[in-house]
Parts: sequence; C-alpha cells; structure tokens
Amino acid sequence: MTTHTAHTPDLVRPSDRVGALIARARDTLPRGRTLPDAAWQRRHRALLRLLWLHVPVLLVYGLTGDEAIGDVLVESAIIAVLAGAATAVEAAASPPAPAVLMNLRLVTVVIPFLLEA
Repeated sequence: MTTHTAHTPDLVRPSDRVGALIARARDTLPRGRTLPDAAWQRRHRALLRLLWLHVPVLLVYGLTGDEAIGDVLVESAIIAVLAGAATAVEAAASPPAPAVLMNLRLVTVVIPFLLEA
C-alpha cells in the first residue's frame, strides 16, 4: 500500500524559513577579511555617532538623578573632550578606531557610576 502526499511547492516549511534566516544572519557577519574602506568608514562613523550620543544622554540622565551637578558636568565633559579627540583623529586620516573604542570603553565605566548614584 502506498501513501500519497500532496506536494505543494508554494508552501515553505518553518524549518526552511529558519534555515534561510540563519543563512542571512551568517552572511552579515564578518569573515575575517579586511573590510573595504567605504564599509569601514561607514561603521566607524556609526560608532563615533554612538559615542557622541552618549554625551547628552548621560548629561540629562545625570542631571535628573541625585548626583551633584558639578560631577555630572565633569563626567559628561570628559566624554565630550575624548569624543572630540576621536573626531579630530578621524579628520586627520590616522587610524581612528583605537580612539573611538577607548572612548566607548570609558563610557561603559561612567554609566554604572551614574547608575549607582
């Protein structure tokens, strides 16, 4: 006795959709190659914008909390000065990535400090 199953090519099984989603996500990950200059600059500018975005966000957050205004201004100013330095390094066409990454690491130190206040 043979069992016949209907084959409908229009339907996509959920496992096929998951596999396609995983493949698409895998295609977006770096493969250990050097990025083209345009892609590298685009990603670097995005990180630099993220760094600058921290300045007003931390300033507003700090001012709405219990921390002293002077402390908030100093902490925000430090990040702003270092973000400005990272921007200047980028404009000088030197390798800017270390400056941006160092500053983003500094922000990760300042945020918990503000949260505990």
